[in-house]
Amino acid sequence: MSELADSIGEAVRKRVVSATLATYLFFWCVFHWEAIYTTLFTSQDIIYQKFGMLKNEYIDHYFFSWDGWITIFKYIIPAILTFIFIWLVPKYILIHAYRQEQRHKVDRRRVKLEEEENLEAKKEQLAIQSKKTLKAEIDTSKTEQKAASQDPTIIWQREYDKFKKSGLANILPDIAEAVYRGDGLVRKHYDEDASEWIGINLSKDAIAISHTNDLIVINNGIISLTEKGKYFLNQSYVDKLF
Repeated sequence: MSELADSIGEAVRKRVVSATLATYLFFWCVFHWEAIYTTLFTSQDIIYQKFGMLKNEYIDHYFFSWDGWITIFKYIIPAILTFIFIWLVPKYILIHAYRQEQRHKVDRRRVKLEEEENLEAKKEQLAIQSKKTLKAEIDTSKTEQKAASQDPTIIWQREYDKFKKSGLANILPDIAEAVYRGDGLVRKHYDEDASEWIGINLSKDAIAISHTNDLIVINNGIISLTEKGKYFLNQSYVDKLF
């Protein structure tokens, strides 16, 4: 008897946990919700006062007694819905949806790979272009250096343009004043023959900028223009004319 009871209990447990039975019970509860609600939440006193019946008599009479096709539908429709949800929905909807989802995943992976390949190709093209640009810059630099060895004004002009654009060319008139009127002295001095102060007091910044850019040389406190400095000064005069 014990083995028979265990076998029956195991069979019942398997049926209870099976998807088919669980689905059927769900739909059965949907169609018999009133009976379930009355059983769980309605007081027997209220039913007796209103209908003169006990709760179990009331439930059996109004929800489970034979009522023709309505009673049949309440049991058949849950079975039909169970069949639809257990067999038809997975076969014609869920499996198809899953297949489409996997296709979308494959498409996404393919697009990702394509974009990564495109990115790598663009990186390679950029690297090639960078090499070409660098080679062109090196060739240009070599050409300019070769030309500058024969005519340094080629490089001086480019440097002057940067010098002018930065606003540093404003110091050139003061440098010219110190060199040509102040005898190369960076401070005003009194000329006894002319009985006047001549020259200009150059700022240390003007002296430093001119010296570090090879525009002047300093010997014993006296400045003089380099060839590059003369070129810069000449270009500043040309700019004023035009």
